[in-house]
Amino acid sequence: MTKLLRSGLRASAAVASLSLLALLAAPAAAQDKDNPLDAAEVTRRVQDFYKTTADYQARFEQIYTDVAAGDSRTSTGRVFFKKPGKMRWDYLAEKGGKTQLAKVLVSDGSVFTVYEPEFDQYFKKCLKESQLPTALSFLMGEGELLKDFEPKLLKSTKEGTHRLELSPRASQGTYKKLEFVVDAATFAVQEAIIYDPYGNTNRLVFHKPLVNKNLPDQGFKFAPPKSARVVGGPAEVTCK
Repeated sequence: MTKLLRSGLRASAAVASLSLLALLAAPAAAQDKDNPLDAAEVTRRVQDFYKTTADYQARFEQIYTDVAAGDSRTSTGRVFFKKPGKMRWDYLAEKGGKTQLAKVLVSDGSVFTVYEPEFDQYFKKCLKESQLPTALSFLMGEGELLKDFEPKLLKSTKEGTHRLELSPRASQGTYKKLEFVVDAATFAVQEAIIYDPYGNTNRLVFHKPLVNKNLPDQGFKFAPPKSARVVGGPAEVTCK
């Protein structure tokens, strides 16, 4: 199996956790200090964001920690999301003093594509068949956080924030639980951690988010270069 295919299959599972963290910033009513919010109410206020947000973009920093290997890898880039189902993660890297595209994960709402320029290779599959977890459904305008997750407030180590733990009510193969660091005034998620079943963590921090800027659909239609080699499936897929 090629390096891209291994990376792509991991990306197929990881994109759900990435995407579920992408659109988490919006103003909301500040809480009453004399009546602290419980976990369910914090979760509801985060959920409310998705009801009014059509698109989102931000810079991101991703820190993946492999517990068994004792290794940590940091990536940076730009993320874009647009309902229903459109998402794009552009991973960037410095090479020769220039910023270059290192990897693209993109969905037009139907087809999911992973492309790595370094190997000039890609694969495609239907988004519905990518085995994305239930958590992603509410980003698509479906599902409810409180229905899919059991919320719990943890002690926050960052002033002016809530720390929210979300454990899936139904077993998930790709992640064990999620943690959000939520701004206590706006209910924007400033950062998030995804725990996989093996204890590895995928931490994302979002910078300078912009919402409802009417992102064009064209940005979610990705065509690999003609020179690129397809792996793990057909060059084109038809999805219902």
